[in-house]
Amino acid sequence: VREQTGFRQLEKPWNELNSAGRFRAPFYSWTWHDAWWRHFGGDADLFVIVAEDAAGTIHGIAPLMIARRRVRGLRVREVRFLENAIGPRNSVLLRQRVPECEVLHVIVDCLARCRQEWDIATLANIDQQASYLVHLRSSVQRLGLYLRENTGRRSPYFRVADDFSAYFASRFGRKHRYNIRRNVKRLSTRRDYRLLEFTEPHSIDHGLELAFRVSQASWKGQVGTHMSASEARRGFYQQVTRELARLGQVRIWVAMLGDTPIAVEYQLTDGDTVYLLVSDFDQKHHSLSPGTALLYQSLEKLHEEPVRCFDFSGESYDYKKRWATDIRCH
Repeated sequence: VREQTGFRQLEKPWNELNSAGRFRAPFYSWTWHDAWWRHFGGDADLFVIVAEDAAGTIHGIAPLMIARRRVRGLRVREVRFLENAIGPRNSVLLRQRVPECEVLHVIVDCLARCRQEWDIATLANIDQQASYLVHLRSSVQRLGLYLRENTGRRSPYFRVADDFSAYFASRFGRKHRYNIRRNVKRLSTRRDYRLLEFTEPHSIDHGLELAFRVSQASWKGQVGTHMSASEARRGFYQQVTRELARLGQVRIWVAMLGDTPIAVEYQLTDGDTVYLLVSDFDQKHHSLSPGTALLYQSLEKLHEEPVRCFDFSGESYDYKKRWATDIRCH
């Protein structure tokens, strides 16, 4: 699929494949990829590979594009996922109970038939536990292509138990627990402190604007990587947030001091899993540890819900590792 018209026609079967496939997450959906392509596609070319049977049933989708960049001064045509640093991880989508080897062979064969159109293929940040990787390797080797595997992201996560206090005690020593709870109490007892949660479509835009304000006031504002650092970033978050909010898959937590947002968590949800995509706080309020306080309060509330996994996503920062119990390698 190389044209926008064909890409739009994939919306329903793609989302059905995502919801019933082996890898379920909002960032694997057509909705996410459509928003990404509209705002970040630039001068790249769509190159989405769809594997279907004779009856037209789709069994696999590789959400790819051909982008152009320079490597050591050479202009290179690169096949890659529709992705950048915003997305937590990437994957080929596969239907449940289908022979992975056949689907992967079909997808790689398609890439090989178009070999004159690209120079390298970079499939970044695939979950190392994805069972189809063994078939991807064999398909590539069968065609005589050169394959190199590098270490990708290491994303912390933890399995949510019923008892938040027991979980908290397992992650931090007594002194550290005391300091965190003291900071939480110091904030929560202030008359001008509020914790807001935005999930509904009618209020999600307001929550997102507050998130933009916090992100811009964080350290990311100084290096130009905050949520609204460019028109493309702002537009992407606005589109994907509105679309996923209608499906009940967005939660925005905002810590407020009076009318000023001082910390934010932007989360996506799917079933019993919560993905943390953005966690920022206003640098001017660093002494109050608002980011830690907000994380503590949001996790405490999530332990009261039927959530079974909290995925910190993205890169393995120190604060994530302190709260997590395991690492997902890519």
